[in-house]
Amino acid sequence: TLFERDVYPTPNLSVRVLITDELNQVLFVREKQDGYWSVPGGWVDLFQSVEQAAKSEALQEAGVMIKIHRVLALFQRERHKDYPTLLSETCIYFHASIESGEPHPGFETLDTQWFNIEESLPQLSRKNTKEELMIAWSCLKNLDLHIHIFLTISFLYHPGLIPLLITRLYKRQNHIVDSFSQINRFALMLPL
Repeated sequence: TLFERDVYPTPNLSVRVLITDELNQVLFVREKQDGYWSVPGGWVDLFQSVEQAAKSEALQEAGVMIKIHRVLALFQRERHKDYPTLLSETCIYFHASIESGEPHPGFETLDTQWFNIEESLPQLSRKNTKEELMIAWSCLKNLDLHIHIFLTISFLYHPGLIPLLITRLYKRQNHIVDSFSQINRFALMLPL
């Protein structure tokens, strides 16, 4: 068999995209699954890059082609969920803008709408949390123009693998890791 379940367990990988407009509003989609709101995103398919996944999810859920500007944040999602879960999920948040198309719902969504998340958030789906959105938003609005990646580490992660993960994520963009500090979270600052 190609994929056996008795291999070393690893987290599932997902993406979310903060698509902004010229008014600094963020595009949300209303999920068919629960009727609540999330930013476009979903699981990364086998052999798909995270960038391809983000673009695909934006098109499927919001009907738009996007231009990705940068990675905003990387989360171990179970640390941010307010409900119990057996699923370990690592989620990469991107910042993007619309390249073409007008927002409209897809087969997994009921509606699309722009929100100013500094003023208020809609009722959120379980697919994203207020904490995740606000951390990603603060990374986008950070005035010193650095990307902050927050990694919450649990026993499932070996700290020695984190620099390798970051190196692989940023190798193609020629980013250099400036600082690496460990508190309860790892905060990496990568120059643009």
